[in-house]
Amino acid sequence: MEKGLKRKWIKDIALGPRQLLFGLDLDDTRLTERVLTRITGLCREHGRAAIHDIVADASSRDDLPETEILQTIFGLVHELKICFYHHGCRIPADEAKQRLIKNPDTDLGLVHNEAVPASTFQAVYRVFQKIEAEPAAYHDQHDLAFAILQAMIRWHTDLKTWYAMAAAGAYPGKDLIRTLMDLVGQLLENRTAHAVLTFCFNQKEVLTAAARQMDKLRRFYTGDIAFWDELSAAMPQFEQNLPRISQDPETAEAYHQLADIAGASDPFDRIFTARDLFDTVNRFHQQIEIEKLEDCRQLAKNRIDAAIDKLSKGLTSIQADPDTRNHILLPLRMSQKKIDSLPGIGQVNQTCRDVIDLAMDQFEALTES
Repeated sequence: MEKGLKRKWIKDIALGPRQLLFGLDLDDTRLTERVLTRITGLCREHGRAAIHDIVADASSRDDLPETEILQTIFGLVHELKICFYHHGCRIPADEAKQRLIKNPDTDLGLVHNEAVPASTFQAVYRVFQKIEAEPAAYHDQHDLAFAILQAMIRWHTDLKTWYAMAAAGAYPGKDLIRTLMDLVGQLLENRTAHAVLTFCFNQKEVLTAAARQMDKLRRFYTGDIAFWDELSAAMPQFEQNLPRISQDPETAEAYHQLADIAGASDPFDRIFTARDLFDTVNRFHQQIEIEKLEDCRQLAKNRIDAAIDKLSKGLTSIQADPDTRNHILLPLRMSQKKIDSLPGIGQVNQTCRDVIDLAMDQFEALTES
């Protein structure tokens, strides 16, 4: 809504009981109900309402004079149904009027005047200290409620992001995140200070536990994603070597614990342990992979040796000249040296197949010519 209060409207506002101000001949009941309903709706949705929004909305919807709307608002404040709020503090009606006269564009808020008991306020503040790492000191109930709302909105934003990641299937915690989203959603349904503080008081144990769960989730989704990706990619490889891993008691125990964590829906308290377990299993796994690569290299060399022996006899039988023999056999001999530098089993096998197939094709071409 656009701001458009005029100093004259504000100066004409009278402070005091509405029945004395409006006169008995003016039926202002419906106007009062409409204005209060709109303020209540905005407070439930945002925690507070802006006086400029209320005046602009009521004047455009109901074609009411702005002066009557302003007078109604000040009358509701006098009746203690609502109060003015500015820069984190409640202010009396006369001060609100003076601030608006000085600057009609002053961002003056309206909040419900319903308060919770002091004991409830203190209990909720203790809960908030567990939600926020370094909470400010709050002495006003509305100020504390607004701070809680902002914290819950941040929670909700983070939870939506994490839920999308978990729902895709790559990361844990989907059910926990959904539960926390439901809790935050309930709190955000009514954002008046009284409703927020009452909800927090009634759910203080749940919110305290939720704060701990949020810390776990935040550590994981901001600091442990890279490790979880590495773990997820490594587990199928570890499983392929499980027969060998099972032969080493220490590594086998580490593997089974690691597999339990990797498959858990709530592994967040065990991530630190998982890192140590991963290192134990991965060291053993890498040693197995080195041995498998060496075995593969030796097997490839043996196959090449057998191919050289077979082709040498064949080339002798057809009385091939030295250049032809060298052209066919030299790549086979050179590939044996190349195999020692290849980093993977797949590359070793591919090189072995390619060089043998090429030599065999060249020999067959000779015999057919």
